[in-house]
This record gives sequence, C-alpha cells and structure tokens, in this order.
Amino acid sequence: MKRETLYKILIFDFIITIAILYFIFFMFTPSPDDRGFSIDINKLRSITENQNRPISIQKILIGEGNFPEGAIIANGNLWNKYPLVFVAYKINYQNEYIYIDSAHTFEIHQKLFKDQPYFKENFEKFKNELYKAKLILFTHEHPDHIGGVFGNALFKDLNNKIFLTVEQQNGNIDEDIFNKNSIHRVEAKKIQN
Repeated sequence: MKRETLYKILIFDFIITIAILYFIFFMFTPSPDDRGFSIDINKLRSITENQNRPISIQKILIGEGNFPEGAIIANGNLWNKYPLVFVAYKINYQNEYIYIDSAHTFEIHQKLFKDQPYFKENFEKFKNELYKAKLILFTHEHPDHIGGVFGNALFKDLNNKIFLTVEQQNGNIDEDIFNKNSIHRVEAKKIQN
C-alpha cells in the first residue's frame, strides 16, 4: 500500500472517530426530564414555624461571562454562547445574615475568565460584609464559588464563620488556583443526618 493511500485512510478514520465522539458527547446526551417537581410552601413554612426564618435574599453580582453552551447544558453545542453570572447570595435574618458562595477574586477572574466583565466595587462591598456575616456556606468547591474567600487571605480571618463539609474539603479543588492545605486548615463540619 502506498504511503499516500495510508495517510488518506488514517485521516478518514480520524475524521470518522471525531464525528462519532461529537455525536455521543454533544448530540446524543439526553436532557433531563421535567418531572413537574414542586414545593409545598405552606408545608415547608409549617415545619419551620417556630424557627428564625430569613426575611430577604439579596445577590451581589461579582462578574459575568459567556461560555460554550455544551460546557453548561446537556445537548448544548460548543458554538453557541451561554451567559453566566458569578454571584454571592446574602440571606438576611432579623438581626443577622449569612452568605452562600463567594464568587471569586479579580486575580482568579483574570486567570479563568479573561476579558469578561468583573465588578471590583461589588466584590469590595461583599468582602467587607463577610466580616459581619454569621456564617459563610458554599454550594460546591469550584473556583467561581469558593474563590472569593479562598482566593486570598480572607479565610484566615473568617475561619470561624466558614462552613465546609468534609466532602467539600476533599472534593475537586483546583490546586493550580488554591492551596489545598489552606482549605484543610478550615475546620470541616459533618452534616448531621
């Protein structure tokens, strides 16, 4: 067999393989079904009848970005862009507040989301409010959720306010961005069943 024919066969095989992989990972992936899940708000309120409940929820917008749809949504393609926002949520109670997530610092934003909008003044406001927060929780350990606290020296001053589960401490922490040892210095809490 001629070398030229062999190259053509290899190129053809490569293209077919890429097409099959594209179909499997980006076209064939089923979207989740809408099961019609709803929350009975009256029942939920009755469960917390005598407890201190939040009176309002606020969000602080730290940054924005557009990402390939296929990286965000099942069945999405890599050419369409999908808008995302990076926020921290402030849950206000009568005399105190907690934060859920911390977005990320400007340095992390430049590293991961270069040339996409970042609102430094909002982050400074958020950072100052963390010192008065009763508690700081994180939904998960991605840089755009924990980077506002662990992306700088804040965690040292806020250690007693931070709630991390053991699973979050041992989760998929990006060690190119965070020093995993600093995250392990925060006392992990186990969720009570």
